[in-house]
Amino acid sequence: MKEGIYGIDPKNPDTKNYTAITISQYGEPLLYPEKVKRAIEFTKSLNLRCDLQTNGVNLDKDLIKEFKDLGLDILMVSLSASTPETHERITGSKTFERILENIKIASKYFYTIVRSVYIPGFNREELIELSEILSRESKVKEIMVHHLIVHRGNRDRLEGICNVDGVGRVRDLLLLVDEMGKRAPDIRVTIKGCLLVNLKGLDGYLLNAMTLDCFSEVPVIKREYFPFFNTPSPL
Repeated sequence: MKEGIYGIDPKNPDTKNYTAITISQYGEPLLYPEKVKRAIEFTKSLNLRCDLQTNGVNLDKDLIKEFKDLGLDILMVSLSASTPETHERITGSKTFERILENIKIASKYFYTIVRSVYIPGFNREELIELSEILSRESKVKEIMVHHLIVHRGNRDRLEGICNVDGVGRVRDLLLLVDEMGKRAPDIRVTIKGCLLVNLKGLDGYLLNAMTLDCFSEVPVIKREYFPFFNTPSPL
């Protein structure tokens, strides 16, 4: 994915149909912290809300303070385990303690959302424990639980730890979210907005029987692309 802006021309920004810009990518934005800072400045120059998605590994206290001073509004950090061992199995890295500590620090400065992926048969109890840890030790405002997306690149690996054909059961996802909310009543535990919109209004019978289409390819980016970072700053 090319680095730049999708949806808004930075040279002729028309923001009447937008409320926020999310700094994200297929990869990790904070591998390029200076570019992230420029993106925050650009977003705030348009009087829009600025959100940042990150794995949290490259955060630190100084960078968090810089982002706060620049006007970052929402920080979303990925974490799907409550122990270093499970985190390493999921990510392949020994970074659990660092990410958790960065979440604790960041939650003092921003509306902080922890984004967790539910892997049925593998991390359900850990996500419940994670909600308790975050409630007890941080000021995190929200945990957003995502259903697992299976594609060619991860199916073989996932088949060794969970029932791949059963990952799409809506009932299991909703029951998990409900239990996490009970364990962390001061944190809003939810599912992603686009899924919530589709499920609202459905009766219990349908929800109990429904499964999500969890088998996917990498999505095609259809929004117009503008090469922001390789051109002079509009600021």
